Amino acid sequence: MLEEVVIVNAARTPMGQFQGQLSSLSASKLGLAACRGLINDEPSLCRIVDHVIMGHGLQAGNGQNSSRQVAMQFGLAPSSVAFTVNQACSSGLLAVIQASQCIALRDSEVAIAGGMESMSNAPFLLNRSSMGTAALGDLRLIDSLAQDGLTCAINGEKMGLTAERIAKSYQISRCEQDAYSLLSSQRVKESALAGLPAREITPVHYLINGQVHIAAQDQLYGNDVDEKSLASLRPAFTPQGTVTAGNSSGINDGAAVLLLMSASRAANEGFEPMARIMAWTSVGHSPEMMGMSPVPAIRQLLQKAGMNIADVDHFEVNEAFAVQVLAIMRELGLDQEKVNPNGGALAMGHPIGASGARILVTLLHSMRMKDKSIGIAAVCAGGGQSTAMLIERLS
Repeated sequence: MLEEVVIVNAARTPMGQFQGQLSSLSASKLGLAACRGLINDEPSLCRIVDHVIMGHGLQAGNGQNSSRQVAMQFGLAPSSVAFTVNQACSSGLLAVIQASQCIALRDSEVAIAGGMESMSNAPFLLNRSSMGTAALGDLRLIDSLAQDGLTCAINGEKMGLTAERIAKSYQISRCEQDAYSLLSSQRVKESALAGLPAREITPVHYLINGQVHIAAQDQLYGNDVDEKSLASLRPAFTPQGTVTAGNSSGINDGAAVLLLMSASRAANEGFEPMARIMAWTSVGHSPEMMGMSPVPAIRQLLQKAGMNIADVDHFEVNEAFAVQVLAIMRELGLDQEKVNPNGGALAMGHPIGASGARILVTLLHSMRMKDKSIGIAAVCAGGGQSTAMLIERLS
């Protein structure tokens, strides 16, 4: 008999723009800040956390095992276990899945899981092998952000070209993409006015010229976005294309974490869980159509749970590109009012290793605020993969 897994709490940092307010912080420092917000009201929880599993997409130059760095800086016992996972954009949600598996199989009772990323600090790389052979001439620096984060390692394509392929395959126009991007921006603003971000964001301290500042809200993209400004942007990936900087997600810094327990341990500790995890899945898909990978993931997830699309109240589908979300909604027959009702990465940004966990954090707090029962979080990943999770709200 597998242990039932519950989510006790969920928190995230603000999303910082590229080279913006959080750029002085490494990925592990952002992960640490999110963890502090996660158990801010219950510091004694540090003594019972036995696992830390974090997604981190751009790991080069960050030191050994960034999850272990978070665990030790957070003050967890040296006997606790920590490891870092990398499934590109799915990393954060995969970390939650792996923590759930550990708890379900009784390898853990209390785990912190999520994701972290500082895209602002992604280094330039100099291959060691090239240094030994070049007596004369230039050496080429490689942008790890572009190579490890924004380019498919299977076929060498920029992620935006996969989005262009979806637009062509599903005949989704530039106008439709821009309209959805504008909707995402409007929803983010409405959500902020309703107070949702304040429920999930933990403030982060950062330095500028030696002065301490506090980031307490997302450094939002598209504050002044309108139909005209979106229409004025040039195609970003092909001369006659439809995918632009305005209908694509941004480059960002941030972290998101969740506190998971076995249901029995949560009861013994006196916690009222936010939700129980009903099912999870990971699937592979064509790298050339990687943005469509949440379609088979969501179908497989519902099949595992014996449920239908109509049973789900709320979907959080990561907005890598507007065209991708539009095509997923069309393919699955989703009600747009149920999908990303608080906006998403098109307006907030997409820190690669954190986004899978970020959408789950938002899903949990949104379901609580809007009194919804069943929710799904799903995210695509470069290389053609997706992870998805089904939850039931408990409180």
